[in-house]
Amino acid sequence: VVEVDGFDYSACGGTHPRRTGEVGLIKIIRWEKIRQNIRFEFVCGQRALKDYQLKNQIIRELIARLNVKTEEIGQAVDKLSQQLKLMRKKIKNMSQELSAFQAAEMMDRSKTHFVAEFFADRSPEEIKYLALGIIKSGPYVVLFGTKVDGQIHLVMAASEELGLNLRDIQPVVIEVIQGKGGGSPSLLEFRGEKPEKFSLLQEEIEKYLAREKPEVLKEKISGD
Repeated sequence: VVEVDGFDYSACGGTHPRRTGEVGLIKIIRWEKIRQNIRFEFVCGQRALKDYQLKNQIIRELIARLNVKTEEIGQAVDKLSQQLKLMRKKIKNMSQELSAFQAAEMMDRSKTHFVAEFFADRSPEEIKYLALGIIKSGPYVVLFGTKVDGQIHLVMAASEELGLNLRDIQPVVIEVIQGKGGGSPSLLEFRGEKPEKFSLLQEEIEKYLAREKPEVLKEKISGD
């Protein structure tokens, strides 16, 4: 137990010098408030020097990469962060616009109001935007899938005007792809271990629609 007269009384912090001069440099690296007290975390001696050397090396690398002075690093990082946010927003908007065009194309190409497709190069977010674009344009049911890191990601959506509750078929989807997921009556998202089961799942969805909403599977009349 270490006691600092009139200041602190606590369990030993693990530093056992023969004399105070052996402690050397002391650097407080973080602190936190605990109830009415403050806890400090520090390094000292050779550990403090190593901590300084590491951080100095990181700063030198940042100066070289950002081509700025030490005191300008924070401002440069903020600027890059803002540029990245703006670029991501632009990409997202462009992706949504592209999805709208692709949704129209897929609806024109589909012979029924059930659209199903497995994509090899789309993100889960992209197939979701695409599915939403279709169901907002008419009485459609959509089943889209994509593969990410060996797993299948699914989006199943239905126009609200159809009155379907997609949760009714949720257990079937989970069983077929050996995964998990859920959502609202008109939009479900899943992730599973069996990408190769997409065709089988499509058949199960068609059986479900044949029972619950057979008109979705009827061949569209020109102009639908």
